[in-house]
Order: sequence, then C-alpha cells, then structure tokens
Amino acid sequence: MKKFAAAAMVACMGAMFLAVGIVFLLRDSDFREKGVKADAVIVRIDSDYDRHREKYEHEVYVEYAVGQTVYTERLGYYSSGMDVGEVVPILYMPGAPGEIVYAGTGSIVLPSVFCAAGGILAGVGAFVALRGTGKGFRLKRLKEEGRQVSAVVKRIEYNAAVYVFGKHPAVLVCADQEGREYRAKIMHGRLSVLQPGDPIAVYIDRADPEKYAVDADGAVAAKTGE
Repeated sequence: MKKFAAAAMVACMGAMFLAVGIVFLLRDSDFREKGVKADAVIVRIDSDYDRHREKYEHEVYVEYAVGQTVYTERLGYYSSGMDVGEVVPILYMPGAPGEIVYAGTGSIVLPSVFCAAGGILAGVGAFVALRGTGKGFRLKRLKEEGRQVSAVVKRIEYNAAVYVFGKHPAVLVCADQEGREYRAKIMHGRLSVLQPGDPIAVYIDRADPEKYAVDADGAVAAKTGE
C-alpha cells in the first residue's frame, strides 16, 4: 500500500508538471499565431534573494509602445545575459496590448522541460502503481486459492548502473527446502531490509506450479514488525 501511495503521488506530481507545461506551451503558441511582434526595452530587473543573499528569482519589466500608448509590463522571462536598457523581442495581443510574452526561442524551454519531466514522472509513477496493483491482486488470489511454500532469500540481483528514485530495479531470488528457486521483481536500495537467509513465503497456483507470487512485503513486515 505504501508503494502504491508513493507511486500514485509521483504520478500525480508528474501530471501536474505536464499540465503546467502544456498550458504555457499553448499560451505561447496562441501568442505566436495571433500576436503582433514588437521591440521592447528592459527598464527594470527585480531580484529576490534567499537568506544567504544569493539570487534565485528575477522579474523583468519592459517598456514598449503600441500606437500612441506606452506600456510597462512584466516580461515573464529572464536570461542571465539580460540587462537594463537591452532591447528584446515581444509579442502582444492586438485586442489586449498589455498582455505580452517574450518572442525569443528561450520562452519555450521551461515549459518543454516541465512537459518532459512531467511526462516521465507520470509515466513511471503510473506504471509502478498499476504494476504493483496487479502483483497485489495476484498475491491476494494465490494466498486464498493456492498453497504456501516456506522459502529463504538466496540473493538479490540488481544492476548498479540503473537508479530510479534512489533504488535499483532488482530480482529477489529465493528457494524452498527442495532447492526450487522463485523470483520476484523488487526495488532494492542501500537500506533494504531483506537479506540472504531471511524467511519468505511463496504462494503457488495449485493448477499450475509455474504460477506463483513471492510475498516480499510480508517478509519485510515480519522482519520490521510493521
């Protein structure tokens, strides 16, 4: 349940990032399709500081003219090379000249990053959650309908080069008293509880011995007392 909740939270966070990125990309696309391009002059750059007096956020304000009216608006974009007095390209809406976006290519970088990161997080979170749910249903069914075999953990095989959310995708290998091996896919971290020699229960389908479920969560709970 904890794994499902964590995976679901990751998926929701990814979906939020993805939604924010899509909203900004659509807004930028709308401006590029319907907006009017103009040059604006940077008149002010406000910087916020953290408690160590290090810059971490900047607000850029620009001035531009539409007809006889001069506007001063927040640009909504900042680059480390920007300075007061610099001329930058903008797009404004014909019916609402006070609404602007930065017209340079950098305006789509952050929304694209949000979309990419959000898509990855949402996909990974959903996959882990759904996969965990499927494994949970199978284990529950075999606990009710199958037969239980007592086994011990033999080893945990994992690829040290692959790292996901602080853990390695791994295969838990256990064996019963007759030497038959059973395998289960798990996430293995530096502080993982299960170790070789720990007892673990395996539930086997009575009609098809090749179908089984290893109760890794149960073994962890028994060892930690949770």
